[in-house]
Amino acid sequence: MNSSSISSDRGFSGPLPAIPPRREVVTYSGVIGFGSVESNVTAARRLVDIGIRHIKCKVGRYDDAVRLCAIRDAVGPGVNLRVDANGTFNFADAANRIARL
Repeated sequence: MNSSSISSDRGFSGPLPAIPPRREVVTYSGVIGFGSVESNVTAARRLVDIGIRHIKCKVGRYDDAVRLCAIRDAVGPGVNLRVDANGTFNFADAANRIARL
């Protein structure tokens, strides 16, 4: 079987349908987990050095604002930062934290 056909134990067999792409560009986001301010800044700089312009930062600890400010200072305004709390907060707490960040 080649890459342009498919076979299934459920009875389907034949060529793959031509599916047009939904988008021309896929944006990759680098991810920075928890760590010291220094290690997060180093990671952010490395991501920017390889061309990443969207960075997702894990949040949900006491030092979120300090870490995010240091990352922003390190990468400048041309890089988009996102935060990801993995459901740590309820809606009201999340809105309050975002407003402070």
